[in-house]
Parts: sequence; C-alpha cells; structure tokens
Amino acid sequence: MDDRISSLPDAVPYHVLSFLPTKVAIATSLLCKRWNHLWRSVPVVDFDDDNYHTNTETYFRFVRSVYAFILSRDMDQPLQRFCLSSSYLCDPVNVKTWLVAATQCRVEHLDFDFSLDCIFDLPTAGLTCKTLVVFKLSNVRLSSLKSCSVDLRRLKILHLNSVTFSEDRDLAELLSGSPNLEDLEVSDLYFESYVVGTKFTRLAKLVRAHIFTPEFPLQVVNNVEFLRINWMDHRCLIPEFRNLTRLKFGSYVKGLLVLDLIKRCPKLQILVIYKICYAKCKTFTEHDNQQQL
Repeated sequence: MDDRISSLPDAVPYHVLSFLPTKVAIATSLLCKRWNHLWRSVPVVDFDDDNYHTNTETYFRFVRSVYAFILSRDMDQPLQRFCLSSSYLCDPVNVKTWLVAATQCRVEHLDFDFSLDCIFDLPTAGLTCKTLVVFKLSNVRLSSLKSCSVDLRRLKILHLNSVTFSEDRDLAELLSGSPNLEDLEVSDLYFESYVVGTKFTRLAKLVRAHIFTPEFPLQVVNNVEFLRINWMDHRCLIPEFRNLTRLKFGSYVKGLLVLDLIKRCPKLQILVIYKICYAKCKTFTEHDNQQQL
C-alpha cells in the first residue's frame, strides 16, 4: 500500500499540526521517519498546564517540556501563534524567557491566559514586538509600561480580560503604542491608582469595540462602526460616534444614558438590546431584541 501521508508536501502536515496542542503535535513524530522533525517548524505553539499541576514535580515536568521544545524548535521558521494557558503558579522568569523566544521568531499572535487565584505580573517583553498582529491577555497585571516604550505598530486585534494596571496611564501607553488597532475588546479592567492628567489617544483606525467595563474611556473608541457595551454609569463621558452604524448594549446600561448615547450616533442603523441573566452555572446568557432604525 502506498504511503500517501509521506508523499504530501510539507505545507500540508504543518497546517494539520497547527490545529493540535503542541504535546500532541510532537507525538506525531512517531508516525513515520519523515515526520520526526516536522514539529520543530510548526507555526503554532500551544501549551496548557491543565494536566500538570497535581503537584510541584509534575509542574516542573511541564516547564522542562516547554524549554525542551523551544530549544529544539527551528528558530529560522516564523511563528504565527504562541498560546500559553496556566492555572498554576507560573514563574515570571520562565514566561519572560518563552516570550522573548517567541518574539525572536517573529510571532504574530500572542495569547496568555492565567486562571490564577493571584494576579500574574506579565513581563513586558512582548510589548515591543513589531510583528505582533493579535494580542490576547487574561488574568494578568501590567505595570511600568512607560519605561518599556510600547511599540505594537502592526497590532490589529487587542483583547484584555481581567487585566489589572498599576496606573491608568499604563493603559494609555498600551493604546497609544497600538495606533493601527481595528478590533478592541476589554472586560473587567482594574486600576490600582489614577494619575492626574492622564490622556488617552483616540484610536483612529478602530472598527469594532466591545466594552464590558465601566473603567474604560469611551472617547478612545468614538471612531468605531460597531460598538457593543454592557455597562455605563454617571462617570461615563459620552462622545459623539460619527461612524457608528451598529450598537449593541446590555441591560446594565441605564435608560437615560441609553438615550444620550443614541442621540450621539447620527449614522446609527441597527440597535440591539440584550438582557444579561445569570444562569444556575453562573455564566451569562443573553436575549437579543434587534431593531432596524
């Protein structure tokens, strides 16, 4: 019987392996000799310590496996995506080393999700990565961004979920260093302190924004065409949204604020109102009521 797998061009198995967790992609080297080294050039790296935190020894085994992979990978091959999910006490030194290695491979997509009981201080090594297009952060803390000179000139997509900033101007630095953003999602932002006179730069190229926190200044996103927002209160300064055609807001937005917001959207075409409910499993459910204007 012909070995059709071995006859495939390298681009095909690379594409297939990119959909697998990294440890599974490495295991495919057992399939045939030709696949022994393919995993070293796979464009997607995805590590998850979910099965390694039963005790300290098993977690150290996970850390060693990440280092072994990075040291074995072909550094001349570009890296499309680097994902790290951790629910254990990750060492910032290790994360910084892995992050620097990813940036050296011209990474385009970084995704860090730390489901921890404590706040994880994310090293700022990725904030000067000029090849980065997608940046997603969950359950991390960012500080002293002014000193690292944020330079994310190619960044198009930024998602921040449960991110703590030491100061509000750290968020301002992150956004001003990302002038070409097109898609922004922020949820549950926290500031440990506020600096008097902090100025936020308007994101002129932004198209879509999802705002799920009252701590975000709306003037930053007033150029969008699509806005989804589920929280507003008396602290919000509502700018004019000259390009907004689709607005979606949740039931936590108070009635008078809704009217004020709609009045400031001269091009609005579609309005969607959704009700946020708590299910028994403590997850959100939504019920949409869409209205064409």
